[in-house]
Amino acid sequence: MQPHPYLGGLARRVGPAAHGELGDRDRGIDVREAARAFGDEGGLNPLTERQLGDVDRLTGGRKPLPYPRRADGAGCDPDHLVRALYHDVYNRRDLSAVDRAYAPNVRWYGPTNRTGYGRADVRGMARALLATFPDLGHQVDEVYWMGNEADGYRVSVRWTAVGTHRGHALYGRPTGRRVHLWGLTQLYLSQGRITEEWTLFNEFDVLARLLCDDPPDGFV
Repeated sequence: MQPHPYLGGLARRVGPAAHGELGDRDRGIDVREAARAFGDEGGLNPLTERQLGDVDRLTGGRKPLPYPRRADGAGCDPDHLVRALYHDVYNRRDLSAVDRAYAPNVRWYGPTNRTGYGRADVRGMARALLATFPDLGHQVDEVYWMGNEADGYRVSVRWTAVGTHRGHALYGRPTGRRVHLWGLTQLYLSQGRITEEWTLFNEFDVLARLLCDDPPDGFV
């Protein structure tokens, strides 16, 4: 299958995203319409049962438990910090975890050229995702890191999430469609706090699934 013409270099072309508006102002590209066309022209594959399976967020209907504390509690453990952060924010809906993990002056770079500064902007993006997909379940798949406490740590995170489009926050009128997000996050830690973050996920694919007129079987 040939890629849709709008896909070539899309990440380089899209303009700033503000208040959920996606587009390329310089080139006149409407990313929403490009995503709709991509979905309607057969660019999407049905999601598999594995992709749509519930993330292990709720056990027996109970509220998710806090991520286990470290036994020793000494020093910075990048793997534990990241897994606890994502679990508490996205599975427990505890946005105060942002204040515990991020530096006050954190710089944040997100998909579609979103940018932010400070903890409030980090919380804002997390809140928007949770409002858009109220049943969102998040899972950290892999964490890789290098560094030390003196020089700081560089951390790479691969993650997935599953949710149902039931809110207006990011992508317009709710469709009730299930989506599978997969993303990569790069973090820089200094003195045990996140000072910079770069996050990308399959936002164009998500848009195509939500906006196309005739979605493939397997994820509605």
